[in-house]
Amino acid sequence: MPDPRLAMQLFERGGPSMFDEVGEAERTPELDGLVPQDAIDAAPAFETTRLSPLEEALFRKWVQEQGIKDLDDPNSHYDYRGFFKSGEPHVPGEHFLDTFKQHGHPTFSQEPKYSKGPSDGGMWQGENFIPQPKMTPSHEPDVRALLLSLMKQRQ
Repeated sequence: MPDPRLAMQLFERGGPSMFDEVGEAERTPELDGLVPQDAIDAAPAFETTRLSPLEEALFRKWVQEQGIKDLDDPNSHYDYRGFFKSGEPHVPGEHFLDTFKQHGHPTFSQEPKYSKGPSDGGMWQGENFIPQPKMTPSHEPDVRALLLSLMKQRQ
């Protein structure tokens, strides 16, 4: 989730463009040496769970134990930090819960926490995935409405 101050700045200037760095984390002394800044900045802003510096350090250790190779890869489309923070058990090599799939994942469905409802994502029928029909650009999310919603949640 983006910093509410940054969200307000973006809102005041008319909302973010697709090129704004909405979720860029601030460098803090607690993070120095623990996590490369480019790894922090690579995470999608609206669909990545934010962790405290201590949680991030514990998370990085867990990632190594789990053998996760695509952490912060823009093509992974999975919120591993959210899964980690949820406390759900995971056996290395097994499938991760759908709950933390991000938009862009090949099997993004209506089930992840980032889905906006029945019209946002495919659906599962048993073990079969039925993709969402292709949408026209007029159906893209309203970024300004999303920012307003985030600001209201922070108040």
